[in-house]
Amino acid sequence: MSKDKDIKRKKEQIKNKSGEVISYYLREPYVPFGICIFLSLIMNVFIELDVLPWFISLYGGIALLLLSLMVFRWAIKHIRLNGEEWSPLAMETQSLIVFGPYHYSRNPIFISAIMLYLTLFIFLNNMWGFIFLIPLVKLLNKNVIKPREDMFLEEYGETYEDYHNKTGRWL
Repeated sequence: MSKDKDIKRKKEQIKNKSGEVISYYLREPYVPFGICIFLSLIMNVFIELDVLPWFISLYGGIALLLLSLMVFRWAIKHIRLNGEEWSPLAMETQSLIVFGPYHYSRNPIFISAIMLYLTLFIFLNNMWGFIFLIPLVKLLNKNVIKPREDMFLEEYGETYEDYHNKTGRWL
């Protein structure tokens, strides 16, 4: 009987450890994007979903790419105006930025990244990228953005709570 309990305990430890590892890696912003890009490309091999005419794929992709780059540049500009350097993997911040694009969204860089993600699939004429957009946003909300918001709430307290209540996560 104790052998069964020991095996059950070890299985539970492995399950918990693997859950921690997956959770750790999903907190890195590039992992949810990579997963959804990979799945979209694989799914398109089996079931092609290319429904856009070439000119929409080309010109729509160019327009969204330019818009994505403009939003990204605007967000980075305001980070630098605040005296900080931006790193795609850093969660640390020296101060709370609430002006410029951060007045409209708490995550303008993620908005830019999602537009870039969609640009890829418009150029490739692969609609699977659009299908995987909802799981991507859910993964980002749960595993990337929420932990950062919790960290900011702990670090900035009521100031961040006011900003959080006034400004949408996405828009």
